[in-house]
Amino acid sequence: MSEKSIPGERWWSTALRVAAVAAAVLLVTAGTLALVYRERLATDGVLGLFTGGAAALDDDAFYYGEGSNQVFAQAGDGLAVASSSSLALFDARGRALFRRAVSYEAPAVFASESGALFCDLGGTGCVAVTAKGDSREIAPGGAILTASRSAAGWVALGTEEPGCKGLVSVYDAGGALRYRWWSGTGYLLRCLVSSDGKHLAALCAESGGGRLHLFRLDSEEEQASVFFPGDLPCDLYCFENGAYCVLGTSTLYFLDAEGVETGRADTGGALLDYAFGEAGFTAVLTAPSLAAEHAYLTALDSRGAVLGSLELEGTAAAFSIRGRRLLLCAGGTLSLRDRSLSAVWTGPAPAGTARALLRGRGTALLPGPYAAEAVEIG
Repeated sequence: MSEKSIPGERWWSTALRVAAVAAAVLLVTAGTLALVYRERLATDGVLGLFTGGAAALDDDAFYYGEGSNQVFAQAGDGLAVASSSSLALFDARGRALFRRAVSYEAPAVFASESGALFCDLGGTGCVAVTAKGDSREIAPGGAILTASRSAAGWVALGTEEPGCKGLVSVYDAGGALRYRWWSGTGYLLRCLVSSDGKHLAALCAESGGGRLHLFRLDSEEEQASVFFPGDLPCDLYCFENGAYCVLGTSTLYFLDAEGVETGRADTGGALLDYAFGEAGFTAVLTAPSLAAEHAYLTALDSRGAVLGSLELEGTAAAFSIRGRRLLLCAGGTLSLRDRSLSAVWTGPAPAGTARALLRGRGTALLPGPYAAEAVEIG
């Protein structure tokens, strides 16, 4: 009996020696890594050695190549890019999660942390992509007029429909059709699903003005209808608290989740650009006229009250909002600003910067013709 136990004892003894040697090798390797990457450990932590941290990106990170009619959308800390010839979705480290060659006349992209929605306005091409890179086709019944994607991945798709002035179809994050609404009186301009996935908002153009239609997705009855006489709204946004902002030709209208107006703000001139933030922080770039030599950047809260204003030399500026911060690129300078537009950090902007997307962890993306550059700020 004792002879049968000897092989097992020898195996166990050998295994212990192998484990001891392996542990020693791991300790030496860990020590070497800690010495070599001591600066990275101090800034990014141990996980940064494996994820790369904010600064270590591959040479081809955020590379999408040249394309006509390029449009960009921030997908969390990643990036979604569409052009007439290609679509791409990148994660926070610039790795391509999804690529596809297409032939789009008017590419559009809508993105959030949950992924991206690519579509061809005026055509029928439409692709929804998750944050993991999984894609699915959406087959609209008619030409696409407008679209949107919520933070939770719900899609609102506005299309042409015979016999009416527009059809809105709502799909959940899994691709199931959950709601449909036919517009009989107004031409569809924008549509979206609220952040909580319970409401649909549709903005339409009618004779004499614009109208906002609000619906609960569990009811066929219209929840509210708001008319904007003498104004033709061009965009619509839903904040994370369910409130809305309707962007008119010269006025921003702010409404609560029930469609009751809570405030408004006059643009004070020609509207050049604008940006919305989920937390209720809106910024508009205006000028006294399209021929003006200077512009004004104004920050507004979710009721339209002015938080701060800034005069800019020239009218060329790029800006984006993340949380309670705004990133501004103007006059060859990048600046990080708070809700009052007071600068908390400034630095030089790389030559040729035309777009600036604020990310988390003190970084930003600067999309160019071929690739986006990740830069540290703050």
